[in-house]
Amino acid sequence: MSFVGCIEDADIDKIKDELDNTVECELVPYGHCSGEDFSGQDLSELNLTGIDLSYANLSGANLTNLNYANLTGANLTGAILTDAELEYAVLIGANLYYASINGGANLHGAELIGADLTGANLTGANLHYAHFTDAIVTDTDFTDTYWYDTTWTDAVSYHENQATAEEEVDDTPSLRSAVDKFYGYLWSNITDYEGYCGMFIESDGKFLNSSAKEECVDEWKMYTEYWHDVQFEWNKTYRNYTEMEVMDFKGVVREVTVDETFCEKYNTTEWYCEEAYFRMIWALVDGKWGFAENELRDYCKSAGMSITERFEDNEVFQCERIEANVTLPVDKISDGYSGHYIIEVIAISEQHNLSSYTWYLLDNMGNTYDGGKVYGINMNYSGDDEVLQNRSINISNDNGGWRFPAHFLDNDLDGMLSAGDQFLLYDTDYDRYGQTRTLEDGYQFRLKLDITGDVIHYRDMLFGNMNKDISGDS
Repeated sequence: MSFVGCIEDADIDKIKDELDNTVECELVPYGHCSGEDFSGQDLSELNLTGIDLSYANLSGANLTNLNYANLTGANLTGAILTDAELEYAVLIGANLYYASINGGANLHGAELIGADLTGANLTGANLHYAHFTDAIVTDTDFTDTYWYDTTWTDAVSYHENQATAEEEVDDTPSLRSAVDKFYGYLWSNITDYEGYCGMFIESDGKFLNSSAKEECVDEWKMYTEYWHDVQFEWNKTYRNYTEMEVMDFKGVVREVTVDETFCEKYNTTEWYCEEAYFRMIWALVDGKWGFAENELRDYCKSAGMSITERFEDNEVFQCERIEANVTLPVDKISDGYSGHYIIEVIAISEQHNLSSYTWYLLDNMGNTYDGGKVYGINMNYSGDDEVLQNRSINISNDNGGWRFPAHFLDNDLDGMLSAGDQFLLYDTDYDRYGQTRTLEDGYQFRLKLDITGDVIHYRDMLFGNMNKDISGDS
């Protein structure tokens, strides 16, 4: 028998897909709201039993009825789940930073595998049959929680509270907790200006003094109050947190990287969100973590070290923006040349074109002896500019630095200051002014990034007075 117009299986699958894609989000039992944004909303009066809120943004939201709900990968940062019903809820990989799940919240049978509960408050919660395998529980409060056949982070089930049983005494505050507070103070519309500005440290590793902190508070207060007046709302959260220790500072310093999500809206308009990679430097100062907005150049261990101490073993300091080795005078020649120093760049945090840098050679009185753009002393210029081509030839032929006290080698020919590039600084018995130039007499070499005004070498490169401390960034 022939059936004209029958629907094939492939067509049925296509129709199903189209129907799935047109399902609207409804905040009802067993609704489908995966990936939706409900940040900051009060949903405590709604019955959300069995709802799909996987990967939804629920940061700062107030929720109560979530039995059997799917909250896989949801952002519940700072969420209010006090006395909430979360029986057999699925919270695999969910972010619950500093969430309030206290007041007798029911997590019976809940799956929190791989969830991040940093700083969350679970005081008095029912954890019977709950599953915490691989969960992050840094600074999480499990006081007076009820355990029975509860699977802990080690994938072993217990009948007693393991959070307090295995707690170790550690006076070091959690950096992750500090970062959470930093975001919460200002970027979740909490606007704790004192707390926010109290976390900033200067480049020397010291927290803002009272006047600087007051100025910070006033600026942020004026800024946020203006935007509140025009009914502008914002929210900033983060994910993919990493931290890594950075060596060679005077104290404990760590680099933090996150993926930030910044959302904003005016009045009743829709939320607009964008994501960006963000890098931060934090230091543990006087038992408290501080955010170094302008890096920590003056907190490096090499600050105040003599040139001999600084380079005696070609030691490299991670904390410097440019790391370099200095070779003391080499190739002593009998025909009037006194040898030269080599400064080789071995690491640099950000690359810029050679035209962005200016070099200076200061005499022993602190006056500029010579200087100019780095590309102007490049011995292996490979571009098309005829003037620079001729100058490169002249510099290469200036044996002994009679005309040009500083030569530069762009060894990878990329036109940028990068690892492997070298500066050659020359002594000479007779310079173009008819004078003897002996760098050991107290000459200093400096390198400046013009677009910021920063002196790139952390301290003055002092060639003379080899046992004298180096100081000053001027």
